[in-house]
Amino acid sequence: MRAGETVTFSVVVSSSGPSDARAVSVSDLLPAGLTLVSMDGPGWDCTATLCTRDRIAAGTSAPTITVVARVAAGTADGARLTNSVTVATSTPGDDTGPGGGNTDDAFVDVVAEADLELVKTHPTGTAVAGTSTSFDIDVTNNGPSDAVGPLTVTDTLPAGLTFLSGSAPWTCAEGATPAEVVCTLAQGLLVGTSAPTLTLQVQVAAAAPTGTLTNSAEVTSGTVDPLPDNNTDPADVLVQQEADVSIVKTHSGVARVGDELTFELLVSNEGPSVAQDVVVTDALPTGLEYVTGTGWACTEAAGTVTCALASPLGVLATAEPISLVVRVLPSAFPQVTNLAEVTTSTPDSDPDNDSDADPVDVPPLVNLSIDKSHADDLVVGDVAVYELAVTNDGPTAAPGPITVVDTLPAGLDFVSGGGGGFSCAAAGAVVTCVRDAALGAAQTVTVELRVDVLPEAYPEVVNGASVTSEAEETDPDDNTDTDPAPVTPTIDLELVKEARAVTGSRVSYRLTVTNNGPSATVKPIRLRDPMPAGLRLVSAEGAGWSCTVSPDLAVCQYADPLAAGDSTSVALVAEVTADPGTTIENVAMGLPWPTSEGQSWVFSLVW
Repeated sequence: MRAGETVTFSVVVSSSGPSDARAVSVSDLLPAGLTLVSMDGPGWDCTATLCTRDRIAAGTSAPTITVVARVAAGTADGARLTNSVTVATSTPGDDTGPGGGNTDDAFVDVVAEADLELVKTHPTGTAVAGTSTSFDIDVTNNGPSDAVGPLTVTDTLPAGLTFLSGSAPWTCAEGATPAEVVCTLAQGLLVGTSAPTLTLQVQVAAAAPTGTLTNSAEVTSGTVDPLPDNNTDPADVLVQQEADVSIVKTHSGVARVGDELTFELLVSNEGPSVAQDVVVTDALPTGLEYVTGTGWACTEAAGTVTCALASPLGVLATAEPISLVVRVLPSAFPQVTNLAEVTTSTPDSDPDNDSDADPVDVPPLVNLSIDKSHADDLVVGDVAVYELAVTNDGPTAAPGPITVVDTLPAGLDFVSGGGGGFSCAAAGAVVTCVRDAALGAAQTVTVELRVDVLPEAYPEVVNGASVTSEAEETDPDDNTDTDPAPVTPTIDLELVKEARAVTGSRVSYRLTVTNNGPSATVKPIRLRDPMPAGLRLVSAEGAGWSCTVSPDLAVCQYADPLAAGDSTSVALVAEVTADPGTTIENVAMGLPWPTSEGQSWVFSLVW
C-alpha cells in the first residue's frame, strides 16, 4: 500500500454458539500511520472506531464491517503497519484469552511514492549577452506520499550561461562540473504542497551568439517518484546581443599644407555584449589625401578609408588605435573637419557616440611677391607714379592684413597711394599700405604710389618696397623689389646783360646767369657773345668761368654746378670802333642744353 492512499479492512464477526451472542461490540484501534476514514456495516451501529449490534445468532456471521483508513503520507517506505481488531459480547462463556479468537491482526506494507513535478520558467523570455538573467524553478509534490528531504534540483547550464546565485532557503553550488548547479532544500515536501520558488541567477556570456539557449532542471528526493517524466522541465531563453561601441578621433602635430598629418582613432566597447564585425569608416574631406592607415586592416577607395578589426571587441575593451596618415592639401585651408564612424553587426544601444569629428585648423601657406615699376621717366619737379604689383602664388589664400612698406629715398616725397584694396599712409619717408581683405592664390593686385620728384633725386633714385603678411612664406626672397630710375633734372636759367661803364672808347658789360631751379645745374653753363660791327672784344672773365676771346666773339663756360637760386657773372670789355652816332646792338646768349632753353639778351649802345 502506498503512503497517502486509503486501505480497506473487512471485519467479519461469527458466533460459534451454542447461544446467541448478545451485545456484540467490535473495536478497531488504528495504529500510528493510519487514520480512520470510515467504519460501518449493515446492522451495525458505528461511532468512531467502535461498532455494536444487539445479537449474532449462534452458528452465524454478522454482516461485514468495512473499515477504511488512510496511510499517512509521511509513512516511511517499507514500513509495516499492524491493524488489530477486537470483538466482545455480553453473553457468558466467550473465551477472551489468547487463542480465543476475539482479536485479529491485518498487516499493511507501506510503499512511499511522491510524484514531484518541476516547472521551470524564464520570466522575461529574453536576455542580453553580457548581462545576468534569472530562471524560476517551482517544485510541487503531487503525492501520494510526502517527499522525504532533502529535495535536490540539478540544473545543467548550456554553453553561454554561468552560475551566479540561488535564492534562499535553497542552497546552491557548482556540481561535478562548472556547468552543473546543484540546489538542495533540507526539509521534505508534504504532499499537495509546493516548495519555495528557487530563483537561479545566471550570467549570459558576453560573446553568446544571438539565438535560443535551453536550460533544463531536474528534481529528486529520497522518496520514490512514480512519474519521473515531470521531474524535468526545460526553459528557453532568447539571447540577444547589444553593444555600445564608441569612437574618439584626435590628431597630433600642427597641420601644414603639403605636410603629413596623423589622426588617431580609438574605438571602445562599453558592452554589455561583445561587439562583432567592428568597422571604422573615414570619408576624408576635401583637403586631406590618404597616405596610409595602420593598426587595423585599412583600405582606401575614392577618398574613403575603411578599417576592419580582425577580431570581436570585448566588453569594456579598447581596440588597438588606428593611425591614419593623410597629406594636407591647399584646399584644407583655413579649416577642415574629419569625421570618422564606427559600426558593428551587433545591435548598438547608443548610436550618438558612433561618430566623432576632429576639426583641424590649417594655417595659410603663401608665396607673396612684389614687383615695383615706374610708369614714366622721373623728372625733377613732376609727380612720378610707381606701380607695386603684389602677387600671391599660393598655395593658399593670404589672409589679411597684407602690408606693403615703401621707404622713400631722398628725393621722393609721398603724395598719395592706394588701389587693389590697399589704403596707404606715410610717416616721414615710410609709406605703409595695408589691405585687410585676403588675397587669393594666383591673384595679383596693384598699388599705385604717387610721389613728388625733388632735386635730390637726380641723377638716379632707387626705390625699394616689401610685402608681408601674417601667413607662413614659402619663398621670402621675392618679398622685396627695388626699382632704379634715372631722374631728369629741371632748371630755368636766366641771363641778364647790362652795360656797366663807358670809359673813353671802351665799354664794360656784365653778363649775369641766374638758376631759377628747381634743380641745380648738372652740366656746364655756356655763354656766347658775338661782337657786332663797331665793337672789338678786348677781354672776358668771371669767377669760375673759362672764356675764349677773339676780337669778334666771346665764348665762356661755367663748369661748376649752379645751385637753384644762385647767380654767376662774366665781365666783358670791348673797344668801340664805330663812328660817333652809330647805334650798336650787342646780343649775348646762353647756349641750349637738354634741360634748358638758350636765352639771349640784346643790349643797344648809341655811340
